[in-house]
Amino acid sequence: MHSDETKSKIGKSNKGKTGRKFVMSEEHKNKIGFANTGKKRADFSKLVSELNKEKIGTLNSFFGKNHSDKTKIKISNANKGKKTGKNHFASKLVLDKELGVFYDSITEAANIYNFRLSTLNRILNGKLKNKTNLILI
Repeated sequence: MHSDETKSKIGKSNKGKTGRKFVMSEEHKNKIGFANTGKKRADFSKLVSELNKEKIGTLNSFFGKNHSDKTKIKISNANKGKKTGKNHFASKLVLDKELGVFYDSITEAANIYNFRLSTLNRILNGKLKNKTNLILI
């Protein structure tokens, strides 16, 4: 436990700070921006892509191998009882406003309307313009 005096000192020292970082003044932001002008940032997507290319085809350690029947049974047992589709905790109900039809999940609606799951997910969550009659419930 801290005394009231200590709490006061801690409070004063944290004044102006947010949860993770201190608040920078515009002048400080401009100095950092000026110092970084002309510097190139690493393109990590290319680096990851190159690392993944090292594991394609014959370079992959599991290439040409198969799981044993015993391992297949273990994998099957591990996946049994897992909730998928409408039973999954994150499943969202989708409504077609025009037809009045409910779909148990975004996946089900995506399959029926021939959308990629990721695309329909972004549409229904407001990241892309919704030109469909579908809404999340």
